Amino acid sequence: MLHGPSTGQERWEENGGYSPSTLAAVLAAVSSAAAFAADRGETAIQSLLLSYADWIHESLETWTCTRSGTLDPEIPRHFVRIVPAASDASGPAGAPEDITIRIGNGGGEHRASDILDAGFLDLARYGFLAADDPLVTDTLKLIDRELKVDFDGGPCWRRYQFDGYGPHTDGSAFDGTGYGGCWPLLTGERGHHELAAGRDPLPFLLAMENFANDGGMIPEQIWPLDDSGPLKKGEPSGSAMPLCWAHAEYVTLVHSRHAGHPLDRVPEAFRRYVEHPEEGKPDSVFWSLAHRTREVSRGDRLTLLLDGNEVVRWRNSDSEDWQEMESSPAFENLHTATWEAVDSPLEFRLGDDPAVHHIDVR
Repeated sequence: MLHGPSTGQERWEENGGYSPSTLAAVLAAVSSAAAFAADRGETAIQSLLLSYADWIHESLETWTCTRSGTLDPEIPRHFVRIVPAASDASGPAGAPEDITIRIGNGGGEHRASDILDAGFLDLARYGFLAADDPLVTDTLKLIDRELKVDFDGGPCWRRYQFDGYGPHTDGSAFDGTGYGGCWPLLTGERGHHELAAGRDPLPFLLAMENFANDGGMIPEQIWPLDDSGPLKKGEPSGSAMPLCWAHAEYVTLVHSRHAGHPLDRVPEAFRRYVEHPEEGKPDSVFWSLAHRTREVSRGDRLTLLLDGNEVVRWRNSDSEDWQEMESSPAFENLHTATWEAVDSPLEFRLGDDPAVHHIDVR
């Protein structure tokens, strides 16, 4: 809570910012912690954790989606791979269509709104979005058009557009640049989504088996293009084999199919955000040094997340007099300070730090 919700490195270990897959993991962790707190009778901690999860959940579209995408004129609203964080830690650096990200391994620089990754599926897998949510299904249409390759053994997907992590198209080895292949673990992820949507994931399990070598080892990547030198379409492309991540995805999908739902689903989250979404409405906006919220709506509750006991000195923007508020312990080294309703712009300082932080009201 003190270091998110932005990440310094998303799941492909190449970019930082606001990532749907990372946010899904954060939501799963916080929601699970809230359930643990409830079991222990720690109702104040449970309430804080749920409030934080509700805030992130409500912010998902603002942080990780474009409303002006150009990949398909009929689908302007969709998830993107990642949105870089602002240099002043105030949130995303801008709208995805107005900022760029640099693709690793020589992939170049492209608008954030044009780069897709299927990591958003974790939001449905873990129970934070319905599998048939229009934002999910619309983004899936683009994923399949941009990244899917159909092989004799079944479907598989590339990580994202312009991926350069793989051999060159002439068959020569990866040397810092190349052409990214299809990852069988992504076939397993898609199988989990099909299960979340009430469909049988067996075809995706069989595809993963078809992508394995004669010894049953599932590779990191299979080659997505026509045969080129040692590279054969649909066969391992010289990447790591076995890839433990892929095998874990396969085993998890086998067990999930047996259970009838993704094993990663957080039951309390699924009930709160999918079955009874009215329960997940946020009651607070959060500020931390890692995410310095700059603006709230009139009447919003504002909560500061602090890494220890602090005296917060604050005033409304039209006042010259500073008031003081002492933070309250929440758990471990986490303290909070809260304004129950912000009705005019305010500014505050933490302890003896002379830096002044501003909150505008819209």
